[in-house]
Amino acid sequence: MMLVLRVLWVFAFRDIDSDAYGHFFIATAVKDDPTNLAVHWVWLPLYHFFVAALTYAGVGFRGVRIVNAGVATIAPFLLHDAVRRRTEDADIARASAIALALSPLATVLAQSAQPETLFLAAICFTLFESARGHDARAGVFLAIACMLRYEAWGATLALAVCWLLGKLRRAPSNAAATNERIGFAFVAIPCAVVTAYVLFRFWTDGQLLLFFRGTRDITARQVASRWTFYDVVSFPIIMPYMIFGPLIVLIPVGWRTVVRWNR
Repeated sequence: MMLVLRVLWVFAFRDIDSDAYGHFFIATAVKDDPTNLAVHWVWLPLYHFFVAALTYAGVGFRGVRIVNAGVATIAPFLLHDAVRRRTEDADIARASAIALALSPLATVLAQSAQPETLFLAAICFTLFESARGHDARAGVFLAIACMLRYEAWGATLALAVCWLLGKLRRAPSNAAATNERIGFAFVAIPCAVVTAYVLFRFWTDGQLLLFFRGTRDITARQVASRWTFYDVVSFPIIMPYMIFGPLIVLIPVGWRTVVRWNR
C-alpha cells in the first residue's frame, strides 16, 4: 500500500528538493566521465554511480524516484527480521517495522531522487546481516553506506571504538562473546573502504579531506547568513520529530534497551 501511494505521489507532484536534481545532473556527468571524482563535489560518489547506471538503462528522473519508492519498501522488512532476532519479541519487531514504514521523513524521501532512501536500505541490510551473525556481510553493507552518506562514517567510528573497548576491558575467556557482539570484519571492512577513499581523494585532489572542507564552508556560510531560532532547534528537535513522529517520546526507552544489551 505504501509503495502504491508513493508512486502515485511521484506522478502527481514534482520533487521539491533541489539537491535531488543536483544528484541527477551529477549522475549524468558521471555516465560521461566516471573517472572524474571532482564532479561529485562535497557528496560521496556511490549514489551518483547508482543513478548513472539507471540512466544508462534509460531511466529518467521520475524513474529514479520510482526506484527509490521501491527501495524504501525493503527497509521495514529487514528491520523487522533484525529486531525479531535481537529481541526475540515479535510484537516489538512488528512495531519497529510499522514505525519505520510510517516515518514521516522516510515517507517524504521515499518519493524523492535523493540518496537517503538507498542509504537507509544499506543500514537496514547491515542490521539484518549483523543480527544473523554475518559480520563480513554486515561490514560490506556498512561500507556501502559509508559511500552514500557521511553519517555512516560516524557509525563506523562508534563501532570501532566499541570493538576496541570490548577487547581491552573483557577477560580473554570472554573474547568470544565480545567478537560475537561486534566482529572484527564488521569494523574492518568499512574502515578500510573509508581509508581507501580518503587516500584516493588525497591523491586526486592534491589536498587531504578537500571535500570535507567544502562541506564545512557551505555550512559556515548558511549559519552566517541566517542564524534563526528555527536553525537552533531544527536538528535536535524538528528533524527527529520528522523522522519519528509522535514515537519520538519512546527514544529514551530504546536507548535504555540498547545500553542494557551491551553491558
